[in-house]
Amino acid sequence: MKETEVLKLLTYYRHDLMNQLQVVQGYAMMGKMEKTQAKLHDVISHYQEERQLMALKAPAFILWLLQFNHNSQNLRLDYHIRTEKNLQAQDQELLEKCQLVTRYFHKALDPEDIHEGMLTLRDIPGTEEIEVLLSIEGHGDFPVDLEVLQQNNIQVNVTEEAFTGKFSLF
Repeated sequence: MKETEVLKLLTYYRHDLMNQLQVVQGYAMMGKMEKTQAKLHDVISHYQEERQLMALKAPAFILWLLQFNHNSQNLRLDYHIRTEKNLQAQDQELLEKCQLVTRYFHKALDPEDIHEGMLTLRDIPGTEEIEVLLSIEGHGDFPVDLEVLQQNNIQVNVTEEAFTGKFSLF
């Protein structure tokens, strides 16, 4: 990663943190302690989740995910990490499959609307596998041709309200 890219990422990161802290400060200044505490809890939870993300040891995937919301016009991804496994060996596969699914999202969704998505990584009980689940709620013209996703062992579920892509890492 070039120095300019690192600085760009740090700028996004600082901007997001400052926004969150200004909201906390605003609630505190208005004397709304319940909202202050709730927002502060959300901020702390976010950074605890981010710590879990960093523990994956999958640098290409982590960088992609941390930059995703700044690089995407109409799709926002939140994430939940429910594994403590080291995914360094699966880094490239994880990145490529997530990019494939999100490209599909972008094609399917109305570009005029902002859509919220969730990326979840979790252990599959009784195995060494990790399940990766990318889902988004919203209306869109979901293409019928899912062959590329299925060729990459990505299970797909499409309804009128949502799209979900799921795959496993070994």
